[in-house]
Amino acid sequence: MIEFYTASWVTRIFITFILGIGVLSQTLATVLNFYRHDQTTRRVFENLFEMFIVVEILIFSLLHGEVVNGYKNGILVPVGYENIRIAIFIIILILGIVVGFLNKTILPLGVITATSISLPFMEDVLGSAFPWGFVAILIFFLIRSIKVFVSSLIAIRTSISALSVIQAVNTLHTGVLFCESDGYTVLLNHQMQKLMLLITGQVFRDSLKFYKLLISDKFKSRYEKVQLEGQAVYLLPDGSAWMFTKTEIPLLMKNYIHISAADVSENWSLTSKLQIQDQELRNKSEELKRTISNLHILSKEKEIENAKIRAHDILGQRLTVLLRMIQNEEILDYKLLTSLSKGLIDEIKAEHDEISPLEELQSIQEIFNSIGVDINFKGKLPEDEEQAGLFVDIIREGSANAVRHGFATRINIESEEIKDSYNLVISNVGHTTSDPIIPGSGIKAIRKKVEAQGGNIEITPYPQFTLSVVLPGGGMDV
Repeated sequence: MIEFYTASWVTRIFITFILGIGVLSQTLATVLNFYRHDQTTRRVFENLFEMFIVVEILIFSLLHGEVVNGYKNGILVPVGYENIRIAIFIIILILGIVVGFLNKTILPLGVITATSISLPFMEDVLGSAFPWGFVAILIFFLIRSIKVFVSSLIAIRTSISALSVIQAVNTLHTGVLFCESDGYTVLLNHQMQKLMLLITGQVFRDSLKFYKLLISDKFKSRYEKVQLEGQAVYLLPDGSAWMFTKTEIPLLMKNYIHISAADVSENWSLTSKLQIQDQELRNKSEELKRTISNLHILSKEKEIENAKIRAHDILGQRLTVLLRMIQNEEILDYKLLTSLSKGLIDEIKAEHDEISPLEELQSIQEIFNSIGVDINFKGKLPEDEEQAGLFVDIIREGSANAVRHGFATRINIESEEIKDSYNLVISNVGHTTSDPIIPGSGIKAIRKKVEAQGGNIEITPYPQFTLSVVLPGGGMDV
């Protein structure tokens, strides 16, 4: 080691750096190699072999330390630690042979050869080449430790070992906790530790205490507790939802407790949306029920109103016939009155669709013709049955009013299609008046029906009484 006294300070610093990195790298390689495989006899000898390589590098650092210390003090210190150097070499020699035999490889012989440079007599053997050999061996140990470190790390990640299991558990998004029956924590992954901090603000060594505090809602100010499929779910401030479960696991005559935390954020989000949609559907259902109830009421009211209008029209028509006969001073005997009342109730009860609008129009013409009133109809009725029926109702009401109030003997009716609408014009040859016309219940009912179908109605009393109706639609020939 005397040759190192003449080396530059850069060289000494470089050797110190290599020694520090080498000790650290070999230590990490030894630790990872320990977790790399199950501890069989072969693995035990491998671990001992790696540990004594660390010791060998430390011996190298002691030798270098003596040189650095002597250089600072200006004293040439003879190299010591002869017995320790020989002992470590013998141990590495034995372990290298055993490991090589068990693994059926000659790679440990390289370490044995490298270690031999620390023997006391090697400095005399190598002479001026000793410093170069010393540095080369340090670099060899550094490169080898890096290789062992990398291969051990790859093996841990690709094979099952105690460390790889712990790493795998720690990478789980699910919270995992195993403890003994008294609550002593055996295994706690990062996610469960994070949840402990979020919920309670601390990490518990007694896992059962943590679980009891959790279900007791002592820290309910830190979360919101809800129910999902009968299970308690904890909604945390970060927006996540977690479900905790506790199970007992018997193993090797002992009972262990497994506490897990499953992330049910997505399920809870979907459940919340379904609950909102369900409530909206319930509200819509109630609204629909009310609407149907109102429609039922409106339908009954409409049926009653239609019945009133039909009774008004039919009775008005027959009373008009009777009135005209009285005006003409015809004899009203029992037979005549019976013929006028015959079928009155059946006609009021009859539905519009039992007879066609055209047939009903012809019937109106025949009845009024029997009392000397000529109803002259030109044109065509709308194709739509409802609109056609409305036109017939208007014709009946208009004809009855013309005979009853205007004493008309001739009624002219024109129904024609103009563009996309139907025009109905009823005019009568009879008495007229310049006084304002006050619509009765019949005209009011007709106006309401016309406006309901998007049409309009106009009454012109002078110079000739005229009733005009416009409805949108098409027609059929008459």
